[in-house]
Amino acid sequence: MKNDKSTEPYFQLTILGCSGGPIDGKTCSFLLKPSKISYYDIILNSINDCVIGLDAGTGISGVSDLLLSKLNNLRYNIDANNERNYLLDLYLDSLPIKDYNLNDKIRFNDLSLVNLMQDYKLSPIEISVRLINLISSYLITHVHLDHISGLVINSPIFQQNSKKLVYGSEFTINSLKENLFNDKVWPNLYSNSKGSLVNFKVIEKDEDVSMDVLEN
Repeated sequence: MKNDKSTEPYFQLTILGCSGGPIDGKTCSFLLKPSKISYYDIILNSINDCVIGLDAGTGISGVSDLLLSKLNNLRYNIDANNERNYLLDLYLDSLPIKDYNLNDKIRFNDLSLVNLMQDYKLSPIEISVRLINLISSYLITHVHLDHISGLVINSPIFQQNSKKLVYGSEFTINSLKENLFNDKVWPNLYSNSKGSLVNFKVIEKDEDVSMDVLEN
């Protein structure tokens, strides 16, 4: 994750949700991007190959919650070392953010997203939709609802014939196709005459998978 010649991290991990239930809207989902590229630049320049989703239990709602949390901290002039975080608030035994000794550059927030709202007068939902639509790939560990619900619910905003890929085991991909994107539980968005919104990729046992991510 880090360059041996530098203390600068290669990647920034953003936690959108970490609950396995019963709390809906906060379920397992993480975003991974190069630390040198801000979300501000990714969204403003519509860069497609910078953000990877690790599981997709939440999406648009998770990003929006992070933005609103950051806005409230700024609105009430809460110091960064004492700011509250909605994920930590879910668990009574959680430490305050300041006690985790997290580097500011890899903390849960990205202040540049707040700048987008202020500079371009975009709402949290507008920013969230743009960011989710720019995720290049999703890696789904398994097909439980707390790991896929955001992918399903958010899928209608994906662009036609996009390069977005959803990776998973054969069991996971087959389950998504047969049990969800089947025109019964949810529309079939992976084989549509007008263009696919979701593209699936099976990871075979012992297969090494490479996902291209721009570094600058």
